[in-house]
Amino acid sequence: MLSIFFCPATESVRVRQQTYHVTFRYEYGGNFSNISPEPWMGAYHSSELPMLMGTSGDFRGPSTPLEAEASVAFQDAYVVFASDSTVQALGSTGWMEYTQLGADQVREFGVQVPVQDVSLKRLE
Repeated sequence: MLSIFFCPATESVRVRQQTYHVTFRYEYGGNFSNISPEPWMGAYHSSELPMLMGTSGDFRGPSTPLEAEASVAFQDAYVVFASDSTVQALGSTGWMEYTQLGADQVREFGVQVPVQDVSLKRLE
C-alpha cells in the first residue's frame, strides 16, 4: 500500500530535483489511537490534520505528551513553511532541504520522538 503513495511522491521529488526546484519532504508516522477512527489504524493519509490544526485532544481522549509535542513541532514547521519557504527559514527549524533521494533529510513527525530526520531509502 505504501508503494501506491511513495512511488508518485518519489517521482515528483526526482523531477523537482532534475529541474532544480527546492524540495522539502516530511513523513507523518504518529500512531495515536485517540485521533484514529479505529485504535489499530496508525498513520494514514490525512491522519496528520488534527496534529497540524492542534485539535488532537478534541477526539477520543486527551493527547499524550508525545502527541502534544509532535503537534507543536508540526505546527511550528508549517508556519515557517507557509510564511517563508526558503532554505534559510526552514533550516532555522532544523528542516533540511531534500537534496538527494535516500538522504537523511526527511522530517518525520510523531514516531517515538516529536520530530526527527530520517531516510526514506527503504521506500524510494
